[in-house]
Amino acid sequence: NMDRDKLALLPDPQVRGGAFPLSAVEGGLAALDRAEMILWGASCGVHTIFREEAVHWWQNQGWRVLVHPESPLDAVQAADGSGSTAYLWQAVLDAKPGDKLVIGTEGHFVRNAAALGAQRGVSVRHLLEIPGTKNAGCGCATMSRNDPPHLAGLLDLLRLGQAPDLNRVIAGDSVDELTGERERLGKTEREELTRTARQALERMIAITEGPE
Repeated sequence: NMDRDKLALLPDPQVRGGAFPLSAVEGGLAALDRAEMILWGASCGVHTIFREEAVHWWQNQGWRVLVHPESPLDAVQAADGSGSTAYLWQAVLDAKPGDKLVIGTEGHFVRNAAALGAQRGVSVRHLLEIPGTKNAGCGCATMSRNDPPHLAGLLDLLRLGQAPDLNRVIAGDSVDELTGERERLGKTEREELTRTARQALERMIAITEGPE
């Protein structure tokens, strides 16, 4: 609904790859032309390195290519499908023995998907695993810390009622990934952030689940 003078678009800019056609925008392009758009310039480094050429290489080898929608638009459009990690995981579950899938997303996810596929007779490879080329690598450092030893240790601390405060994250927390230092908002600021965040989520849910 373009009934506002300003539109703040804050997701990763690459998600335009999964966007609906501009022709479907209520009010058409004229409504967009009248709106002031404040864009968020950040992007996920994991997905920005995927290229259309890699998609075509695998397709020419007879593989079906699926990518995360935060990948560059040309890669999304060239792929055989795109969707969230839930979509990608379900694709492996739905695949038949002998199927060959290439997935373009975070490396640890693809590794787990490949292990699942092996149990079902499905071949799963990463988009950048092209023979004869240097793997650029696209693992998320944050996700890589979620390993079995740390998970088991934290679960044990929770069982003992000794959860470390360092692991407790609340609304508005800002954590430096390199130093582990954390900045925390005051109570009033945190309550305001929570209120507006809930409002934004409720609006998004209303749009996606409302009548077409």
